[in-house]
Amino acid sequence: MKKGFTLIELLIVVVILGILIALVIGATTGNRARSNDERRRADMARIQGALEGCFADTGAYPANLQAACVTSAFPAGVPTDPTNAGANVYTYVQNSPTTYTLTAQMERITNQENINGTGLMTLNEKQ
Repeated sequence: MKKGFTLIELLIVVVILGILIALVIGATTGNRARSNDERRRADMARIQGALEGCFADTGAYPANLQAACVTSAFPAGVPTDPTNAGANVYTYVQNSPTTYTLTAQMERITNQENINGTGLMTLNEKQ
């Protein structure tokens, strides 16, 4: 009697391994997007805090994120988007000396950040 595996047994093992690999890859892909979005939320809150500090000191929001009152809050540099490419950049617009809009593009769209489903997280001046 011959010892060894038949072709069918080997094919079944290969198919099972392929399914397991696909499940692992699918699970980790979502984690990367979730991690990037969490970092974006944290960065946006830190930048918003620096902007509010500028307003408290000068009575106006800065014209851009390279203003001294913003950069002094971040010795390692103003935070940038984790991917920092294409639409994935932080956008700051000073609407007036007393208003601004800070925007980040999220990878995972949730209704928690926005109702219209665009994937943009927008922060405005604190009221």
